Amino acid sequence: MLLKGDVGPITNEQRTFLMKTYESNDRMLSLLSDLLLSDKIDSGKLQSSPEATTILPDLLDNVLIEMQPLADKQHITLRFAGRKDSYPSIKIGAQDMRAVFQNLIENAVKYTRPGGIVNMEIREDVPGRMRVAVSDTGIGIPPVQQKNIFSRFFRGENAARMEPDGSGLGLFIAKGIVEKHGGTIGFESKEGEGTTFHVELPIIKNNRKQK
Repeated sequence: MLLKGDVGPITNEQRTFLMKTYESNDRMLSLLSDLLLSDKIDSGKLQSSPEATTILPDLLDNVLIEMQPLADKQHITLRFAGRKDSYPSIKIGAQDMRAVFQNLIENAVKYTRPGGIVNMEIREDVPGRMRVAVSDTGIGIPPVQQKNIFSRFFRGENAARMEPDGSGLGLFIAKGIVEKHGGTIGFESKEGEGTTFHVELPIIKNNRKQK
């Protein structure tokens, strides 16, 4: 309402101040949400989703659409490799699946320099499991830091310099959700060249849905 000038005209300086205030509020709400979720994971109180979901292209496309403004701001190209309209169902709710994708893609975008690429790919090359990979051409993770990358609140020095406002909770949350649903998460990284995070989740047999 204020930004639109509904209560009267505002100056460019006031508009900039309001936009920064809104962005700060959004970051605070996101941090509080992450803290609550990470507390559930840390205390073992995170509940697995009772319903099965299908990794539909719509779900993935929606996450990429949500991440697009951040990618545009960073001048990063988002790609969805091997997109198709049919995937097996997996034992994880849509909300949890979205949280995993959001954390992995957001991290990839944040720690990739302007002009870089973030690529998402889904495959069924492991029997009985769905594999999701998110790769980037970013700063990579130094070998000495890799053992701590999924630790709560951990942030590498190079990541903290590039993105000072990070909470260090995204990967901890993604790992907690994936493992709660019987999956695994891992990564390969080379400092200065990029990182690939991969998630494997069990497939529900004889249950394939189409868009």
